[in-house]
Amino acid sequence: MSKRSSIAIVTLTLACVVVAVWVLARSSESDAYLAILTPYANSSTVLASNPSTCGINSSQVSGVPAQLVSSFLAANAPGSKPISLSALNGSFAVADSKTLNRYIAAGVSPSVLLHGHDLVRLSRVGFNSDRSEALFCVEGRDGGLFYVRMQNGHWLLVNFVSTWVS
Repeated sequence: MSKRSSIAIVTLTLACVVVAVWVLARSSESDAYLAILTPYANSSTVLASNPSTCGINSSQVSGVPAQLVSSFLAANAPGSKPISLSALNGSFAVADSKTLNRYIAAGVSPSVLLHGHDLVRLSRVGFNSDRSEALFCVEGRDGGLFYVRMQNGHWLLVNFVSTWVS
């Protein structure tokens, strides 16, 4: 192999590594939400950010790495702030969590505020250390805990744990 070919291969390899790091580094909470919620786009669903563990603890989640569960629980610890879901605007109706919570605290029903639309609350996302796995909770229609993994630049569902109780 010539020196020129070796340099080309090294350069191409470095470019691939840079792109992979960039894709993983830019993975955000909104990206993880979109992977799971896309089927509900443009439906009668209104999304709001609401830090929540969906009532689970680390012993209730089997098949999910303990470090990821810990990250999820920390991201949704008491006092955690909701995030802006503005990146989801356009595909979804998004409610401002602070305003929504103020009205609800004042006794206004969410169905009145949302004109009969379904409210779906999204927890904060817990990521593993290299942001290739994520765990988050959806409260509302088809709610539960979603464990997703980044594969080939796309978030894929690994496991779903229903948190719905009859």
